[in-house]
Amino acid sequence: MGSIHVHASKRFFVKDDRPFFYLADTAWNLAQHLTREEAEHFLTIRSRQGFNAVMFTLIPENTAFTTPNRDGDFPLHHQDPAQPNEAWFAHIDWLFETCHAKGITPALLPSWGCYWNNLWAPDVPMIFTPENARIYGEYLGRRYAGKEITWIIGGDRPVSKYDQILILRNMAEGIKSQGADQLMGLHTPGWSSSYDHGGQEAWLDYNGWQSGHMTNSLGSDDWADREYNRAWVRPILEMEPPYENHPMMLEGWVPSGTRFDDWRVRRDLYTSVLAGSCGHTYGCNDIWQFHDDAVHPSITGSNLHWREAAELPGANQVGHARRIFEEIGFESFVPAQSRILEGLGEGLLRARCAVGESHVAVYAPTARTIKIDWSGLEIEPESAFWFDTVNGERTSARHDESIDVPGDGVWLLVVPHAGTPRTSHKAERNG
Repeated sequence: MGSIHVHASKRFFVKDDRPFFYLADTAWNLAQHLTREEAEHFLTIRSRQGFNAVMFTLIPENTAFTTPNRDGDFPLHHQDPAQPNEAWFAHIDWLFETCHAKGITPALLPSWGCYWNNLWAPDVPMIFTPENARIYGEYLGRRYAGKEITWIIGGDRPVSKYDQILILRNMAEGIKSQGADQLMGLHTPGWSSSYDHGGQEAWLDYNGWQSGHMTNSLGSDDWADREYNRAWVRPILEMEPPYENHPMMLEGWVPSGTRFDDWRVRRDLYTSVLAGSCGHTYGCNDIWQFHDDAVHPSITGSNLHWREAAELPGANQVGHARRIFEEIGFESFVPAQSRILEGLGEGLLRARCAVGESHVAVYAPTARTIKIDWSGLEIEPESAFWFDTVNGERTSARHDESIDVPGDGVWLLVVPHAGTPRTSHKAERNG
């Protein structure tokens, strides 16, 4: 398998000289909570569903030194980043080889952020210093140089002090110093992007953000609008959207009594890509922790065994998005909101339009009539179709100026055109 890197346009990823639509799952506790048989079963499911990346943590959140993996191993000796436990990392080696066998790229988070910033978890030991972060990074770089993986630095904590950015920088540079020239992103807390917490860092290859899990969370496309027009151009990507089956949280991290569902999964994915993202990350509340009452207590209101949660509707629908976007050339899309003349909507109900080198795509999160400006496009009228984002099927469509969008967040309108040249990746703001 070839490595993933940034295309010269700095708008998307490439693998084996082909555009790579990044579709990941946040399986953070994969290394800690599953046996090998369970992990292989989970990865088989995700491969079938169309995922091509799985994100997991090498030093898991909060309990890395109190709860061993299912073989009884901890990631470090004496909680010292300079003393990795070979038995733990042998299991990590097995995990990424199993990922590769199933066509999945491992996206490795070296450590959750609580071990360099224990905000929200004051009892967790802060084990990292700038010095040992470099040592740990060098160990990872030596071990995984030449492997087909990507790296995610950070781990859901803000970078608010100089020594914190120095820890992350030294960890990233330590990895790279050993010849591990692999894609690197930065995972940040909710309602923030990597540009906010280290956007000028030379090791950072793309701008990612976390929409988070609050009732008032902005849509992924709102963040895409913000990141797409940065002066420092990089690929952009949602790294933690509202998780399927996660309680919608109120201020103070109090559950509202309502949970995010597959509508929100589809809504964030399709609007984000049409706003300029190079892929998307899926998440499920019961999957990131691999909920199993026999193994560990529920976290953040998880209520489904992970085997059941792995087959939730949203998880089975996101692969359809990867396939259609690869087919119609997502890499050439430019956001084109000004073409929506009527029926735009606001906030989470905002419609999206993008124009690529061979297709126009329009998505609305709810049923409505939309008026589209088709000027300057040589439309191929008999080839337009509705793409069902729930089951991946398609039906013929008309491309009239006014379009009746059926269903709530189900249909993507795809209209081929005769290859009007793309001149710029500059986005159009919402207005």
